[in-house]
Amino acid sequence: MIARVYAPPRSFAEVARDLLHDAKKGNERPESADRVDWTDTRNLPTLAADRAAQTMAATAKAAPELKRQAGGSPGGRPLQHPAFHYALYWSRDHLLCRAEMCRAADETLRALGLHCHQALIVAHRDTNPSHVHVLVNRVHPETGKAAKLHNDRLKLSRWAERCEREHGAVKCPERAKNNGARDGMRESAT
Repeated sequence: MIARVYAPPRSFAEVARDLLHDAKKGNERPESADRVDWTDTRNLPTLAADRAAQTMAATAKAAPELKRQAGGSPGGRPLQHPAFHYALYWSRDHLLCRAEMCRAADETLRALGLHCHQALIVAHRDTNPSHVHVLVNRVHPETGKAAKLHNDRLKLSRWAERCEREHGAVKCPERAKNNGARDGMRESAT
């Protein structure tokens, strides 16, 4: 199990276009979506994956108004990177069904504190190992507040280790060692 966090994308549309279509070949982007196995959404009024990015961008743009409607101050610095993108990769010998992949995506959203945020989940079948991408709107759809993603990689690392232990085999002992060392440093600091 590998959880990979990507650099902050420029826009929801850019990531969605990359996830929902075949890979770019040179300067051409094929219009087909042969590599997409399935898609799913969370906390979005529409289930159409191609509309998810537009809805997330509109929510991010409406953050000040959402804050005002929720009774908060619409002020604050504009959010530079409202889109958050990560992927979950499983080992070649660990084949999962759609329900298991969705459950894993939901667990990671909860681990990151993003379970109430808008998300697009895309599973690709063009490569082995199995993997899903998760595109999340950091702006909460009701409060307009942006999620803080401190230690996102560490939270995903701990989740991946816990997931591997639950399935009976730690595939990445180095991760378990590093997580243990970090936990030991935190305990000695208190």
